[in-house]
Amino acid sequence: MAGPQRRVSNKKKGGRRGPKVAMANNQEANPPDIHQVLSQADAALEASNSESAMQLYTCAANLLRKKLQASTIVNSDARNEAKDSEILLLSRVLGKMAEAKVSMGDQQGGQRDFLEATNLLSNDSSSHSPIDQAQWKEARASLYLYLGQLSSSNDALEAFTKAINDLKACAALLEEATNINSSDESLQQGLIETR
Repeated sequence: MAGPQRRVSNKKKGGRRGPKVAMANNQEANPPDIHQVLSQADAALEASNSESAMQLYTCAANLLRKKLQASTIVNSDARNEAKDSEILLLSRVLGKMAEAKVSMGDQQGGQRDFLEATNLLSNDSSSHSPIDQAQWKEARASLYLYLGQLSSSNDALEAFTKAINDLKACAALLEEATNINSSDESLQQGLIETR
């Protein structure tokens, strides 16, 4: 006798599981390229496929969280800039997740994701580059603007005030950088990337 047989079929049991399942099985051995996942998530969100977008953004957020947790604490400027870049990307992913949740009617879930993203950016960037600092402040201001729209009364006022202060600081940093290095091509490129 062969004993109980295991089901080996690749059929999915009830419901649609989407792209998250395929990625979850491969994450440990060979994690997917984060930029590819984000590109697919953006395309899904643009096509109003919020459920798939949520799965992909969740996958990307989990990959970034693992990467941040695994990073060793090294006090080198290069490592700090790489960590700042990962934090900034995670905050943007959380912002996109929040947008998707709100579009699906989950306003509280969206608000939680916006709060988590603003908490990631609660301190200023460790970078010495005014462009990097400006991008950090601009990203945080954008999140506060969304958060303000989902909030009411004093919470909304506080979020909008924080956004305005960050945008003012961002503009001041960019103005200072252009006055000091007006002919620097990397600065000009950074200005384009910031907005």
